[in-house]
Amino acid sequence: MKFFHVLALSALNGTLCATPLTGPWAQATGTATLSNTGTASPTWGSGAIDNADASSIYAPFPAITLANPGDRIVLSGSAEMFGITSAASVFRFGLFALNGSTTTNGWLGYFVQNSASSSAGSLKERTNPNTGHFTSTTGAGSNLGTALVPNTALTNSKYDFSFTIERNSSGGLLVTPSLKRSSDSVEFAGQSTSFLDTSPQTFVFDRAGFQATTDLNADKIQMTNVDVAFIPASVTPPPVTTAFTITEFGLGPRLEPVGGGPTLRWNATAGRSYAVEGSNDLFNWQRIGAPVFAANTSGTTRIGPVASMPSFFRVRDRVSAPDPLPAPARRNVLFIAVDDLRPEIAAFGATYMHTPNIDSLVQSGRPFQRHYVQCATCGASRFALLTSRRPTNGTAGGNDAFVSLYPGIGTAQAPNSLPEAFRHAGYTTESLGKVSHYPGGTSDAGQLEMPGAWTRQSSPAGIWGSARNAFFAYAGGTTRTIGVSLRTEIGVKADGGTSLEDTDYTDGLIANDAIQRLQTYKNSGEPFFLAVGFFKPHLPFNAPKKYWDLYDRNAITVPPNVPPANVNLALTLSDNGEFLGNYGGTNTIDTAEAKLSIHGYRACVSYTDAQIGKLLTALTTLGLDQNTIVVLWGDHGWALGELSVWGKHTTLEESLRSPLVIRVPGMQQPGVASQSLVEAIDIYPTLADLCNVPIPVLEGRSFTPALLDPALPAKANALSYWNRNGTNGYSMRTERYRIVRWGSNPLAPVQVDLFDYQTDPTGSQSVTASQPQVVSDLLKLLP
Repeated sequence: MKFFHVLALSALNGTLCATPLTGPWAQATGTATLSNTGTASPTWGSGAIDNADASSIYAPFPAITLANPGDRIVLSGSAEMFGITSAASVFRFGLFALNGSTTTNGWLGYFVQNSASSSAGSLKERTNPNTGHFTSTTGAGSNLGTALVPNTALTNSKYDFSFTIERNSSGGLLVTPSLKRSSDSVEFAGQSTSFLDTSPQTFVFDRAGFQATTDLNADKIQMTNVDVAFIPASVTPPPVTTAFTITEFGLGPRLEPVGGGPTLRWNATAGRSYAVEGSNDLFNWQRIGAPVFAANTSGTTRIGPVASMPSFFRVRDRVSAPDPLPAPARRNVLFIAVDDLRPEIAAFGATYMHTPNIDSLVQSGRPFQRHYVQCATCGASRFALLTSRRPTNGTAGGNDAFVSLYPGIGTAQAPNSLPEAFRHAGYTTESLGKVSHYPGGTSDAGQLEMPGAWTRQSSPAGIWGSARNAFFAYAGGTTRTIGVSLRTEIGVKADGGTSLEDTDYTDGLIANDAIQRLQTYKNSGEPFFLAVGFFKPHLPFNAPKKYWDLYDRNAITVPPNVPPANVNLALTLSDNGEFLGNYGGTNTIDTAEAKLSIHGYRACVSYTDAQIGKLLTALTTLGLDQNTIVVLWGDHGWALGELSVWGKHTTLEESLRSPLVIRVPGMQQPGVASQSLVEAIDIYPTLADLCNVPIPVLEGRSFTPALLDPALPAKANALSYWNRNGTNGYSMRTERYRIVRWGSNPLAPVQVDLFDYQTDPTGSQSVTASQPQVVSDLLKLLP
């Protein structure tokens, strides 16, 4: 049961407050279905074809007078469009004065429109005398200028809007509209964003109005959090904190101006005790004042005066959620990297997989179903993760990115990587197995990949003699011979039927070493950042027989051997060289070989799952789980025949999507998946956030809020890179699409591909030709 609501702080003090525009909302023109009319989030249109089209709605609010220079009124909120089919897509919004009218005609005020054939992006004033509708472009009125980028077509997306009117010192009104797409923060305001009306006909406003014209062709428009704020000239609002879309948790806190400081009010249960808490990062909460006993159904507490106003508040029912124990000074981190792990695990929907230990972690943590890496090869992906830097060229997109680009030892003020930031913050940082590119963190030539980052780094060599040989381990101490060794091995003992033990392959040794390290940390009490990199399911697909026995090869379905249509295959597809060229045996992928390889991959996943289980069990047995963040990360995806690809080196979905699970002690809603887009470069700042580790400005950004509430969005798109045959490829995933531009010159691309996963979930064809407007919009967001 959800027991608290988080309130994002925007502008607070004793005389300033935004008022939710709860109407009642009414329809002025058209026949749209209008619901939720008594809330700040009315639903405009039923969802039937064009039901919201050619209609307008409005809501009254107590009259606000801009009496003094500097007085402002701000209309804000968001509108999500559904069913738009037109390129014109005219949407209008503004603030008005009733002007003594008994209808919706003859109002005074201002409105803006995003696009129209005759007056694209114009900001309009309604003047006396006029008898037309409040957002009509005919009748008495004037055009103040082009406020929004001309001919900006709306799409089926969510848009944040604001409309500000401010009185200036000479008696005029400065009008500033804004329309921004929520998914990618693209602002549709033009170069001149504020427009001065030197002879306004009203300083009083009491209506907010919106119109969807005939050209919009919208089936439904969902309005959300529509507010009107009056900001007197005497009030200087504090900086606005990043706002999040917050799900209603039931207690419904809200801030109200009372006396010398804002008061937090919430819906209470009489006779219960509540704790009011504040936070700046959504994880580290501190109580504000003493617990509050609610004598009736309204809980209140004064916020302030305080030296530093928190960015977020929550109200905790101390019956449903007792006071937590004092938080330890530092959280540890156990970071588990798995090579070539695609999101094919039972808890992610692949119910035929045997992954009980990863599934258990998913149920106790936060799975991110839409996590994307920056490059679909081991070294480049891990470099992006550990440095929070995007690859932009072939060197950064190659497996020797650490050797070529890692800048050396940094400082506490400017660490060069995630582990180095933690080391400077007083943590013991240890790399075990494959965490950077080379097992053990040292290249074949003996060069450290991340000097200064790790307190210790190692990878067991076992009977194979070196960490490199152990990475390509076969049973009995042999290693891969390129072009000769088979790509699969069912690990059995000399009798030919008894399964080998876990420690007869390297990942079993890595698990044992990691458990020993946890015991050391338990004994010393030192804060730790332990990164454990398991090898499997990387080729060769070798695992003890008992893991092969979990699957019936005859039941395996091989994907159709059909490449994506309408693409340049030489750029889009991998040559499958890692799968075919590096191994001996049959190098044709017939059905039997395909089933064998898929079987081997799944056996390797289950083998690694068992090692992860041992590690997590040890963490719990030692009591370290109560103060340790656990991260499970796949360094990229892996195609098992989908779209004719066997491997990872592409810009396609199967190569770039990989599993990510993060478990934070005490997190709310464990096991509930986040569908928000997140990127591998975001993990570094997120872990630093959670552990209060100082870091420099990074390309990634923290998705800590999505850990608190899986319904919260993290970002609008995920960018990736690949260099194929000397041609740079830039790929971007949005909620619905993936766009790929081949070629470094945006004005003269070699090839552009668009995949629409809403209509084609497998990405079987590029739809560039049929969706030119989408292509045009998304290309602007690529590097």
